[in-house]
Amino acid sequence: MTKENWELKLKLFGSLGFSEDDTLSVFRRMPPALAVSARKIKEVIEVLHRRVNTDTSFIVYHPSVLLSSVENSLKPRLVIFSQLKSKNLLRRKTSLATICKLPKMNFIKKGMLFLNLLNLEKCHFH
Repeated sequence: MTKENWELKLKLFGSLGFSEDDTLSVFRRMPPALAVSARKIKEVIEVLHRRVNTDTSFIVYHPSVLLSSVENSLKPRLVIFSQLKSKNLLRRKTSLATICKLPKMNFIKKGMLFLNLLNLEKCHFH
């Protein structure tokens, strides 16, 4: 990576509320995040902040989320997480990080169970 690109990444993360130490931590924990485009970094952070009100510390501790597909992975997981949380259907304290890190097939299996739970709840209360 050129010095110019490195400085652009630092500036980008700084404009999104990250300190220089936070930015360095993200890249130390997940070096492939250096290759993620500025557009995608902004999109991931915006979606996380808007949908589940995360702050920069979530990205610092879970930088792998920057590598996730926003449309195919992150948004569907956030929808299910928000629905389950709002309806108090999480059996134990399931974190957003756990939902985001589930392998795709596990998420699909569990997602189907979650959707069934939501449908059952609708049937019982309506």
